[in-house]
Amino acid sequence: MWKTQPAPRSSLFSLANMMPWHPSTEARRFRSSFPSPRAAILSISLLAALLCLLDPCALRAQSAPSSNQPAPVLRVATHIVQVHVIVQDKKGEPVTGLTKEDFTLLDKGQPQRIAFFSEESGGLRSAPAEPVPPNTFSNRYEQTGQVPGSVTVILLDALNTPQTVQSYMRYSAVKVLRQLNPQDHVAIYVLGATRLRIIQDFTQDSAALLRALNAEKGEYDPRVDALAGDNALTGGDPFTDEWDAAAGANGWNAKWAHSLIPARAQFTSQSIAAIANHLASVPGRKSLVWLSSDFPVSIGLTRVLNQSDIAVYPMDPGGMRNAPAFAVTSGETSQLGGRSTGGENGLPVDTSTSAPSLDSTTMNELADRTGGRASYNNNDIAASVRTAIDDGRVSYVLGYYPDHGKWDGQFREISVTVDRPGVEVRSRKGYFALADTSPRPKEMHEVIEEALRSPLESTGLGLTISVQPGPQLGHAIFTLNLDARGVRLDKDAGQWKGGLEVVFCQYDVKGDSMGAVEAHLTLNLEKEMYDRVMQDGIKMTKQLAIAPGAETLKVLVLDTASGATGTVALPVGNYSQTVPKGTSAPPSAPAATKHL
Repeated sequence: MWKTQPAPRSSLFSLANMMPWHPSTEARRFRSSFPSPRAAILSISLLAALLCLLDPCALRAQSAPSSNQPAPVLRVATHIVQVHVIVQDKKGEPVTGLTKEDFTLLDKGQPQRIAFFSEESGGLRSAPAEPVPPNTFSNRYEQTGQVPGSVTVILLDALNTPQTVQSYMRYSAVKVLRQLNPQDHVAIYVLGATRLRIIQDFTQDSAALLRALNAEKGEYDPRVDALAGDNALTGGDPFTDEWDAAAGANGWNAKWAHSLIPARAQFTSQSIAAIANHLASVPGRKSLVWLSSDFPVSIGLTRVLNQSDIAVYPMDPGGMRNAPAFAVTSGETSQLGGRSTGGENGLPVDTSTSAPSLDSTTMNELADRTGGRASYNNNDIAASVRTAIDDGRVSYVLGYYPDHGKWDGQFREISVTVDRPGVEVRSRKGYFALADTSPRPKEMHEVIEEALRSPLESTGLGLTISVQPGPQLGHAIFTLNLDARGVRLDKDAGQWKGGLEVVFCQYDVKGDSMGAVEAHLTLNLEKEMYDRVMQDGIKMTKQLAIAPGAETLKVLVLDTASGATGTVALPVGNYSQTVPKGTSAPPSAPAATKHL
């Protein structure tokens, strides 16, 4: 059950004793419909009812009679648009020393006042951080005491790249990693046929990146090769393959592969969204170098990338192309089934109905909207990747508060110019003016499911967790500290109100779910409490029985008002072990501190 911790007023304050805590009825409703644990990680049944802990003051505030004219709800949220800007001279070198007065920023043609401005470098910079005790796990960069000025994710997309191209894609990645500079902060992920894998998360150690990549075996997905016309690689019957080769798009393999396009596009979008959620709170410039022969881009995906302020560098590792599969801006169906449809907001692809487009229009749109740069028809992809990393050496951050008042979800174009002759200015071309609305139950269901399934931790909410052995064999006590500055609260009748969904999900060594506990936490904060949690965070304590065979626990917190999530994964295998003969104490946790 959730427990309170008596503590002096100067220490971190526990909210467990002043907020209603109860199982979510909506969670019970949607959990029962999930299929097998591997197909949907949230296949769980809620454990015994959780204890509701209510603070008397909170109860009095909730039961007090209302006035004749209720106070209006004031949403504590402000629309801020942040833009990272790259300024380079004619030689491609960064231009430094610019001031706020050198920049002009337009939102749909209207000048905007730049509210905050900074020049950032790509190296590590010091950050205030309290000493982290043993057995503490966090998704917050600042806990390390060093914050990278820029980060780059290199995504090797094996799901959407034919086997014949993957070897050159890998070669290009190795070439880049051998040339990393000391200030480069790089991660390598692989999008495979069934999962997104972390080959090596962010590090400045090029040797570690190379070792991790060399240990990667790679994956083969015959669907991509079938669409590309390489039927010999599908492992089918030679007579069938010969017929397929002659039949082209009407062949059996091609039709089979086309039937799986929507699922492949959906999985790609979910994986890119997981990367965006992982980078959500990372400071500095964030770049995603996406090496792929196919780019399933949808409106929803570009919105997620835009919200996380990630510059995307789509790169085709196939080198020079003359085949129809790379028909530039022709709008014709490619060998991979792509078509430039000119859909909503000018985006050329609708992944729900057709295969993603492989033409340069898609790549350029994706790069322009996020502030990256596309690379195609290029036999030196390694040089393009190096350029993408170098873009993070020096950047300028411009922030402003839009005054248009039209938060209707539409894409709004922005432009940034610099009062310097002969310079190239690059930034994202706009943003989606999303309304400040709360997610619906179905949307929260999807967010929770995808966040728990993802191998990457979500950082939309800053979360730090410490663990220690419980008083009973097979139990552990988890203390959560949530950064309240990321939680959206509404001010109503002198109180700040909000809600959190908290999930504890256990996994075995294979990554299969072994059950979970979920509860809803209601926030009703008086002014004094609001000020305190903004400074010290929201602290919660949970004692949990660790299932026999459990290896990992993932803790998820979701803000029900904004949909923002934070997740932390931590090892729990030690707590499910049997106490050795002749002893009575539960096994102690291994000393470990883990960061993003």
